[in-house]
Formats: sequence, C-alpha cells, structure tokens
Amino acid sequence: GSLVLGVTYPIVGWMIASRRRENPIGWIFLVVGLSQAVEALCGQYARYGLVTDPGSLLLADVASWVGIWAWVPGNTLMLVLVLLFPEGHLPSRRWQPVLVVAAAAFVLMLAPIAIAAWPYRGQALVGVPRMDPALDGSIAIAFTLMAVGTAMSLFVALAAVGAVVVRFRRSTGIERQQIKWFASAGVAEVAALLISSAIVFPPPLDVLIAIVILPLVPIATALAMLRYRLYDIDRIVSRTISYGLVTGLLIAAYAGLILLLVALNGLIQRYSNRLGLGVRDLTLIAAMTMVSAALPAFGFQMHSTLSPAG
Repeated sequence: GSLVLGVTYPIVGWMIASRRRENPIGWIFLVVGLSQAVEALCGQYARYGLVTDPGSLLLADVASWVGIWAWVPGNTLMLVLVLLFPEGHLPSRRWQPVLVVAAAAFVLMLAPIAIAAWPYRGQALVGVPRMDPALDGSIAIAFTLMAVGTAMSLFVALAAVGAVVVRFRRSTGIERQQIKWFASAGVAEVAALLISSAIVFPPPLDVLIAIVILPLVPIATALAMLRYRLYDIDRIVSRTISYGLVTGLLIAAYAGLILLLVALNGLIQRYSNRLGLGVRDLTLIAAMTMVSAALPAFGFQMHSTLSPAG
C-alpha cells in the first residue's frame, strides 16, 4: 500500500501543481507521496541492512528510526487536503482553528516519538518496535503524547468531512462536480478499507485490492482538479449503485434458491426410497445449472430497468 501511494501521489501532485501552481493541493500531494515513499524505502532498507544482511548498508540504523515517523507528514497533510479541496483555501475564516489543531497534532505525533526512539535506532525498530513504556519513561511519555495527537487528528478528520459537506451545500456547477468526484472516491476507499480490515483477503487478492482501491482518491482528485470528463461522475455513481444493487439481489436470490433446492432434495430423499444418492446429486446439479443460466438474464433485465440508460 505504501508503495502504491508513493507512486500515485507524486504523479498526481505533479499533474496538478504543473497546471494549478497557485493551488496548494498539488504541492500537498507531492509531500504526501514523498512521505509514503520515504516510509516504504526506510522500512525495507533498514530490514535488509539490519536483519537480512547485517552491516551491508550504510546508515541502516538511521533508516529504521526515520521509518517509524515518516508517515506522519503525509497523514496530517491528507487531512489538510480535505479541508482545502478544491480551491485550495478554507471554506471560511472560522475554520482556521482546525488548521491550528492539525499543526498541533502533527507535532505531537512526530516529535516525541522521534526524540524518544533515537536511542533505540537499529534492530529494535525493525518490524514491531521493541520499546517498552514500562521500562522507559521517555517512551511512555512519547506514546501518551502521540495518543493525544492521534485523537486531535481524528477531530481534524471529522472537521474535514464537515467542511466537504458545507462546501457541497454551498457549491454549484463545476465546484459541485469536483466535490462529487472527491467524495465518491473517498466513500469507496473508506468502505473498501473497512471491509478489508474485517475480512482477510488471500494473496494475490490483497495486493490487487491495494493497487485498485488506494489510488482512488488521488485519481479522482486529478480528474476533478483538471476538469477531465467532470460531468461523468453522475453516470458513474448511478451505474455503481444500480450494478451494486443488482449484484446484491442476484447473490441473495442465488443463495436462497440453492438453500431451497437442498431442502427439496432432502424431502425427496426422505420420502422416496427409490431415489439413490447419485440421483439426488444429479437432480440438484441440474437445478443449480438452470438457476445459474437463468440468473444472468434476470440480472440483465433488472439492470435495464434500474439504469437510466436502459
């Protein structure tokens, strides 16, 4: 995921910054991409230089230290980006305290752990950091301050969502379409991340999800900022909802029919001594085949009914 973001964000940042230099969003994307790339690079660099082939790489211990806090700038600026989208400024001056809270959260999440972890640089910071707050008071303080900063960043995230809602209610025309692109991608990405956190996907499906889902927000931002096919978002959202509804109904119908067929076969087995196990299996397989053949046509008809184009 960090590698995907480390590639996607700087490309999108370059595209936006080179065409909208006065807008800070492109520059924020560049910093976010740099943050993600540095985190991924330092993590792998330290692992190789300290574990795989100890002593083979210079400054591998410093890389292990940088890797534990390099994510903070990108994480904080992503929240600021939501506050500023799409014009690059706050909805009004009343939102300035949110930027102050974001700056404070940035300092609390980065500075204490960076200072406290410096003596541990090396193998202790590779993989799962082996820093025990019970044995080191500075680590305990750093973790506490980091938790406070995380809570403050959560407040900034909620405020950023509120800012998007306020902008959308006030917006018209092009700005409204831009917000639709950004918000739709954000909702899809959050939903996918919540599902992936509850369900462990096997490889290579987990890699495919990371490649497809994580770049949604930067790609949607680029389309919105550069105004490329801006008004297609209404059609995309409509078709996504209709396809999702049809797919859900088909899955539910298929599962219900299969359960019904299994129950019917049980009744046949119970009340007909002349039917053997092989006949029962063939009956079920034939019925499932007919259901599988009929459902796609049924789904196509449903989609034609629900889709505005149909």
